Amino acid sequence: MNDRRPSGPLLTLAASAVLGFAGQAWADPDEAWLAHAPLPANTRPLLVIVLDTSAAMGERIMIAEPYDPLTVYAPAAGAARPCDARRVYWRRGPGPAPDCATMTALPIEATTTQSGMRCESARDSLARRGYFVSARAAQWDPVGRHWGALRKDSADGVECRSDRGRHGREAGEWFAANGPSGPWSEMPTAEIEWDAAPHGSPYIFYSGNFLNYLTAASRTTETTLANAATAMISVATDATDELEVAMIRYSDREPDAEGGFVMLAPVSAAAAAARLPALLAGLPASGAAPLAESMTEVVAWMSGNLVRYGDDIRADVAARDPQDSARYQSPFSSPCRPVTIAVTTAGMSSQDEGARLIAEGVPGFTELTGGCDASCLPAIARWLTQSDLRGDLPGRQLAPLNWVTPSPVPALVAGSLNLAGGKV
Repeated sequence: MNDRRPSGPLLTLAASAVLGFAGQAWADPDEAWLAHAPLPANTRPLLVIVLDTSAAMGERIMIAEPYDPLTVYAPAAGAARPCDARRVYWRRGPGPAPDCATMTALPIEATTTQSGMRCESARDSLARRGYFVSARAAQWDPVGRHWGALRKDSADGVECRSDRGRHGREAGEWFAANGPSGPWSEMPTAEIEWDAAPHGSPYIFYSGNFLNYLTAASRTTETTLANAATAMISVATDATDELEVAMIRYSDREPDAEGGFVMLAPVSAAAAAARLPALLAGLPASGAAPLAESMTEVVAWMSGNLVRYGDDIRADVAARDPQDSARYQSPFSSPCRPVTIAVTTAGMSSQDEGARLIAEGVPGFTELTGGCDASCLPAIARWLTQSDLRGDLPGRQLAPLNWVTPSPVPALVAGSLNLAGGKV
């Protein structure tokens, strides 16, 4: 069994995949869902989690004990000085956890209406999980009277876009605004343009106690790959905003478990956090591993094609075309919507023979991918990441693949990475 402990903030979900904390037993997840481009109103980036429920996920591993907000953590001997548990630290975009010694940080309980952590949306997650990912955030400059990028040497007030119309200096219909009416205005027309520079960046916020946890000597506990994955997924969806989450899982129908089905159609991260505990409870780590077949179902769903393997009584009907229940409704709801697929898998494949016939029947598949070898998975991965999944929409609709998988990377996943690219 492998030892596993957090090795810095590998924020993503899928097994923490949009966010999460993976270590030596799991390869690092990706953070590509932190989209920088503006989207149409009411359209959010989408993270699709493909969950392996096969017997291979029953492997037992050692993991670090999870973060407990009631525990006061101290860095291990020889580490940097402790971070202040009464303050919030941050970094702009994905990457390693911030160094507490290099920034002023933000008081959790601000002493004035224009200082400290004013992002109300982040408070619950920071208190319970120790971190929060905000798609957009800005810091008030009291001298220039405008909102700008966060500054490491400042404790002036920080606001996040998810608070808009709900909270500002206090609860209510407030909007971040520049100039004489700022820092908050009751007029929506005065609101700053969140998708424009210098506001258009994602930020990751950390409690000081959580950063101490990351550097503390880790205690470990034994669990299965399946339990580790589902726990990380549940935690991750509860610590972000302005993201939608969906999930596909392997089929376990007897006698022949073929492909997979959409277990959860796209919903907000908050809705996913509420629904996933019940959906994930008691999931078996048993049966075959139709990984490539499941990925052909992902292709069908992304493209709005016919349902093949996904006709399961447990499938989420919201993934179907409301005009034709035999077809999927593509999650590409607008041109160039950011869609990231996080495949959470032990990296094994069995009873997976049906993928070849389906994949090689897709027009243009063989020409683009070179066709299937011993396994169709690498070619299907290339199709997802390099073909236009919705030819009826302007631009090219692609779905980057990210693998949340044990280390060292299994050969099947490595072959997909070699042919299609992607991240682990």
